[in-house]
Amino acid sequence: MEDNVHLFYESNSKQLLDLLSSDDIQKIDLLDVMLDELTLNKYPTIKDRLADDFSRKRNDLIKEKPSRINGVWILYPWRKSIVRVLDEEDFVFLRTIRNRDKITEHEQERLLNKTIGIVGLSVGYSVLTSIALERVAGTIRIADFDTLDLSNLNRIFHSIFDLESNKAIIAKRKILELDPYLKIEIYSDGITSDNINHFFNNDQGKLDLVVDECDNGLIKLMIREQARINEIPVVMETSDRSVLDIERYDLDAKYPFLHGMLDDVDKNISTSRDILMRCIDFSKISERGRLSMSKVGSELRSWPQLGSDVVIGGGSACAAVRKILLGQSLNSQRIYFDIESQIC
Repeated sequence: MEDNVHLFYESNSKQLLDLLSSDDIQKIDLLDVMLDELTLNKYPTIKDRLADDFSRKRNDLIKEKPSRINGVWILYPWRKSIVRVLDEEDFVFLRTIRNRDKITEHEQERLLNKTIGIVGLSVGYSVLTSIALERVAGTIRIADFDTLDLSNLNRIFHSIFDLESNKAIIAKRKILELDPYLKIEIYSDGITSDNINHFFNNDQGKLDLVVDECDNGLIKLMIREQARINEIPVVMETSDRSVLDIERYDLDAKYPFLHGMLDDVDKNISTSRDILMRCIDFSKISERGRLSMSKVGSELRSWPQLGSDVVIGGGSACAAVRKILLGQSLNSQRIYFDIESQIC
C-alpha cells in the first residue's frame, strides 16, 4: 500500500470532493479544534475558550489568511482516512510551541532546512521519533531493509499489526501521522554500495548529518567513508551503558574512524562481525551485557537491547544532533551516560 500522504490545498478539487463523498474513506475534521488551540497560543493571556475575548481573537486570526477557513485536507492511503488540519506554517508553529524557549523560534526556523539521515531503525527508530517530536530537521532520510519481528517489540514502539512489514515503511507512516508536513525519504532496501552515494547526496540535497544505528559492520565503515568525503558529522548511540559516539568529520575531515577504532580495518578480509566487535570497548560494557553477549549464537540469537536503554539513547542522540545542527560546541568524543548505574 502507498506510504505517501496527499495534501489538498484547494477545497474545490475534484479529487478531494470525490474522496469526501466516498463511503470507503474515513473523514476527520480537526481544523476547528486546532484553530481554538492556535488562538490560545497566539494570545497566551487568554485563559480558555470561555474568555470574553476568545471569539474575537479567533475571528481576527481567521481573517488574516484564507487557509484558516479552508484548512488543508491530508489523505493517508494506508489508513483510508482523510484529515483536515491547519496549513504548514500554523501546524508547525503550534506543534513546536512547547519547545520554546528550550529551542528558540529562530533555532526552530534554522532546523526546518536541515536534512538528517538515519541508518538502521531499531535504536534508530527511537532516535527518529525524538528528532521528529522536536522537529530537529525538516527532511529525514531513513534506511532499513529488515522487516519487523515480534522480538523487536521489546524496544521498538510499533504494534503487532506492523509485524512482517518493512521497518522503513512503517517508520515513515508513523512519523507522517505525527506530522504530515515533515519530508520523509525512505530506502527500504537499506544502505548498499550501490545507493550509499545517493543516500548522502541526492536530487533533494546533501545530508547535514548522519545517524548510524545499523548492525552491519561493513556498512558502518562505508558510512564513515562517505561522511569523511562529504565532510558531515556522524552520531551513533549504542544501548549498553548508553554510549554516544560523536564524529565531527565536518570539523576535521581526517578525524579517525570511530576515534581510531576502525582506522586500520581491511575491508577485503574483515567480516561484519569483526568490525562490530572493534566498535565495542569490552573493558567498559556492563556485566549483564557481557554475559548476554557471551550467549549469542548458542542460547541467544542476537545481542540484548532494553527498551529503556533505547529510549534514553534516542533522547541523547537527538540532543547531540540538535547541538551540532545549531552550530553549538560539541567535539568528537565517546560519552557513557550509564543511567542505570546512577539509580542506586
